[in-house]
Amino acid sequence: MKIFKIALTGGPCAGKTTMLKKITEHLNEKGISNVVVPETATELIVNGVVPKGTNKSVKWFQDIVLRTQVFKEDMSKSYVSNMYYPASFAVMICDRGIIDGKAYLSNGKDFDDILKSNNMSYINTLDSYDLVLDLITLADCNKDLYNLDNEARTETKEQAIKLDRKTSNAWAMHRNLKIINTSVCIDEEASLIFKYIDELLSFQKKKIENYLVDLDFDAINNYDFSTLVCDDYYLDINNNGYDYVVKKRTQDDDASYLFSVSKEKQGDVTIIEDKVISKDDFDSLLNKYNVIKKLHYDKLCFVYNRQLYTFKLNGNDVILEVEKNKLNKSFKTPSCVNSMLKISSLTAHGLLTESKVFVKK
Repeated sequence: MKIFKIALTGGPCAGKTTMLKKITEHLNEKGISNVVVPETATELIVNGVVPKGTNKSVKWFQDIVLRTQVFKEDMSKSYVSNMYYPASFAVMICDRGIIDGKAYLSNGKDFDDILKSNNMSYINTLDSYDLVLDLITLADCNKDLYNLDNEARTETKEQAIKLDRKTSNAWAMHRNLKIINTSVCIDEEASLIFKYIDELLSFQKKKIENYLVDLDFDAINNYDFSTLVCDDYYLDINNNGYDYVVKKRTQDDDASYLFSVSKEKQGDVTIIEDKVISKDDFDSLLNKYNVIKKLHYDKLCFVYNRQLYTFKLNGNDVILEVEKNKLNKSFKTPSCVNSMLKISSLTAHGLLTESKVFVKK
């Protein structure tokens, strides 16, 4: 049974509670089995488990949040697997995910320490979620509507915006992150979110715009970016027009492995499958099939002005990948981009490829 795990995240007062109700109603109307994992930090705070303000206290609190969240997600997954069997799939919606804890710590090393102390890695934790819906705080999108109605919410508008941006960038490396502008009416916002969820549960379609850019590597340090090393192996499975790819995503000494089936045409990417696999499965697929193309590149990601920016770096080539939606039709070019040239697709431009072809022996 496939369990799609969705993280609903965002800064304080982003409308997560309202949207969570609409999402469950949408799934129920479609007859799709679903379960919600409630927000852990709020549960702890309203019951008196509150950090005292020191860095040590906040780190201790976030460690408790993480361990509680992991337990709740594991139990919810077990419940869904047993109670909804033999359904082919179900949905688990997490009101905030494990990665959110990074935004509430003074530095990223503290969060890495918490992960390692719980025998977890950042990249594998990221990739355990199939979709991340990031709602921008009203403090940034519509200041007049910002409020402290939530019992656990104490942030000023300025603090909320700062937390919101830290939260977005904590998730920036996720392969299916959607930034949701909350300045529009709730029905329009919900419509876009339903579209993303429906795409996840059937065929995923993305409208990707690719740009060949001149990147200012000094100016990039002004942004809260994250980096990954990526190796994509295109497998010779059949000739039906789709790309069959096994991927290795590495951060520091940790790696996550994926298998995807997709087709790209003029920037429209249709994803048939995108799933996490084990290292053994990764090695097995590489041994079983010819590798017709390998792409090796560094990926640099950050969120700026309510838009996710993903740069792919390979030698002298730098590609900016942007996914637009109807709530964010235009984007403001970051100052680290000196110039940019729109290209129809990576394949058409012949970028990020290596001449060597690996053949299974």
